[in-house]
Amino acid sequence: MLITDIIPLGAVAIVAAAILTVIACIRQKRTLTQAIYVFAVRFFGLWYALIAVTLLFKLFTVRFAVSGEENPLRANFVPFRTIMQYVKQRNTVQIFGNIAALFPLPIMLHLNFPRTPFRKCAVIAAVVTILIEPLQLLVNIAIRAPFNVVDIDDLILNAVGVAVGLLAVRFVMIIRVRVRERE
Repeated sequence: MLITDIIPLGAVAIVAAAILTVIACIRQKRTLTQAIYVFAVRFFGLWYALIAVTLLFKLFTVRFAVSGEENPLRANFVPFRTIMQYVKQRNTVQIFGNIAALFPLPIMLHLNFPRTPFRKCAVIAAVVTILIEPLQLLVNIAIRAPFNVVDIDDLILNAVGVAVGLLAVRFVMIIRVRVRERE
């Protein structure tokens, strides 16, 4: 993904976050500090979501297959096959990139919906993680995209990222409780 792709996504996120912040501030009569916090959380959440969707589905690099090109249904359903290839090739970018892609998801869920119970955030994050690869497969079939591989190892690495994000949220929640108990 190029910086020229990220900047327009940021602009869309700023406009959407500003609209959502104005609506939230009007409905709940927030102070300026609260409004800035709401805007920041909405902006980074939306920007992350737009970038994640773009990266996961490679929306800016879509090429359509022409008759005679390779089969768009390329997939790996053998767990750890691709991960082992990455390890042998010392390709840490792919490994950590897939982990990092969904690491912020539970954090953004918790920041945007702070009253949502932890278990519900975990279930939502798990469902999103599980749906990514089948959706990629459907996109491949729909647009005949021969370059996009559906891989079970991507699902595994994305799940690790969500798990690390959930641990981070849980850790912060525990620290908050302990700080409040001391006060």
